[in-house]
Amino acid sequence: MSDQHMQLLMSWVWAIVIMAVGVIVMQIVVTIIRHAMNKAGADQLLISFTVVCIRVVIIALALIAALEKVGVNPSSFVTVLGVSGAAVALAVKDSLANIAGGIMIILTHQFKADDYVEIDGYGGYVQKTDLIMTTLRTYDNEIVSIPNSIVNSSIVKNHDANEKRRITVHASVDIKEDIEKAKAVLLETAKRSPYIIDSPAPAAEVVKSGGGVCEIDLMVWCRREEYWDAYYAMNEAAVPALMKAGIKTRSKTTDITISQTPESAGKYDEPYGEA
Repeated sequence: MSDQHMQLLMSWVWAIVIMAVGVIVMQIVVTIIRHAMNKAGADQLLISFTVVCIRVVIIALALIAALEKVGVNPSSFVTVLGVSGAAVALAVKDSLANIAGGIMIILTHQFKADDYVEIDGYGGYVQKTDLIMTTLRTYDNEIVSIPNSIVNSSIVKNHDANEKRRITVHASVDIKEDIEKAKAVLLETAKRSPYIIDSPAPAAEVVKSGGGVCEIDLMVWCRREEYWDAYYAMNEAAVPALMKAGIKTRSKTTDITISQTPESAGKYDEPYGEA
């Protein structure tokens, strides 16, 4: 075997060794990073994305070093890689936008798994967020998948961000009734409910009156996980409690007066069927 062939063989051996060392280093670094991020309580999606990035970077560096050993100009390789990467990025720009959106969701902590959120007109419990989609489960047990780019550019309403939620119950009573008594009845009804908490304290206030009706809002607070139980219980109890206390409830009415104009006077005086 000539010296030239021997040198070429050794170059390839070194290239293989470099790639093997790169893989080993990659595994060690990934293990350390994953352990550290898990210990710090980092989001699993963020951990997965970080691990992928580390693997790509280390393997790319090892590949460049290995190609240099076998006589390939790394600068040319990097140029080709850059051009190819730009072409691929242009082709999958929507997917890249979703990936960027997923990263922003993780970093900003807009919501977490099992939170009830409203996004782009859709409401549901967050099932998962991956690098492409955010998946919600609606109350009808339907699955809604929303691209992360839309999530990141939409107004997100998180109903479960705080431990307490407020419920507003609307009650309409006759304007002639004792309004203070009606407010007291509503507050007492709230205090008897096992779902309503004392802090913040329940409140009942007149929000509007007119058309023979006084509209009262009963505002109460409950624990986040008991929201719907509290919501239905309070709406079912409010009106019967008022009626039991002898307070007349009614719907708002609007009086409409029809008057004749000179042009229409006598036009509709004749019964139908008569000429």
